[in-house]
Amino acid sequence: MAILSTRQLTAGYRKGSIITPILTDLNLNLKQGALVALVGANGIGKSTLLRTIVGNHPPLSGEISISGNNINEISRQKLALSLSIVTTDRTQAGGLTVKELVSLGRQPYTGFLGILGKQDRKIIEESLTATGIAHKAHNFVAELSDGERQKAMIAKALAQQTPLIILDEPTAFLDVESRMETMLLLHNLAHKQNKAILFSSHDLSQSLLLADELWIVTHDRQLISGNTEDLALSGALNRIFASNHIRFDQKQGDFCINVPCQYKVNLICKDKILKRWIRNALRRNDIATDSTRQSKITIDASSPQSGIILYLQQKTITVKTIAELISFIRRISPELF
Repeated sequence: MAILSTRQLTAGYRKGSIITPILTDLNLNLKQGALVALVGANGIGKSTLLRTIVGNHPPLSGEISISGNNINEISRQKLALSLSIVTTDRTQAGGLTVKELVSLGRQPYTGFLGILGKQDRKIIEESLTATGIAHKAHNFVAELSDGERQKAMIAKALAQQTPLIILDEPTAFLDVESRMETMLLLHNLAHKQNKAILFSSHDLSQSLLLADELWIVTHDRQLISGNTEDLALSGALNRIFASNHIRFDQKQGDFCINVPCQYKVNLICKDKILKRWIRNALRRNDIATDSTRQSKITIDASSPQSGIILYLQQKTITVKTIAELISFIRRISPELF
């Protein structure tokens, strides 16, 4: 059975008699032990959908169920035992220590007085350890880096001990290392602690690497869901952006800029890694690579030990680095291409 499911759900806004649907007729399922990424362009409706799913924004129509229970029929107390949320909002808990912040995750169990028992303290310690923030337990939240603060918020959600965790852009303000650490943490929580985790993200590269499933919001506000690799192969990722200049490269497993180049050269290179970066440098300089040998200019990098050889009319030029290659090519008259 799915931990989270929606049936004919329409998310959007209602202002008086004016109804503005954003995403319509959604039939979605999130199972235990799965990490699911909700991806799409900025402003397309990802946060609206998440706010609707967690009950912070009323749906225009349809149903949302958690563990088989309609969210509208669940008390706030029971909902807090089923669902924990991590938002992008900067926490105002700077005066609390990390341990005190994580302890707030036990409120659904301790009640208004918040008296922690032995089991509560054990769960708090386990949550701090699982998220790799235990060494900062006695630091004030205000002293943490953005990455550490995000780990603390996830630890708080983990201490809540819910089967479902939902996060809105958990890596939005993090540096590269912190983004990767956060994504790996979510992956481990889903796979090792059997949590159902749904997160929205604009970091498509990391989502493709670690998410079990994708919920793709297309540029025309359709939602496509399925296994990450199946969707990558299907071409569905090309529907995220409306621009014809952005496309998903199935070979590279990432998005690239698809801008027509004015010039062409023939590139010979057996080393796939070297070839990829030479092509990258050439494309940045308005030059496409052509394997038909029709170009007037040939670049031969088939033997990197001998350097990169450039054949231009009757000339043969050898350079050692891609920087030298590009420097020389920039000096070539356009009519020679």
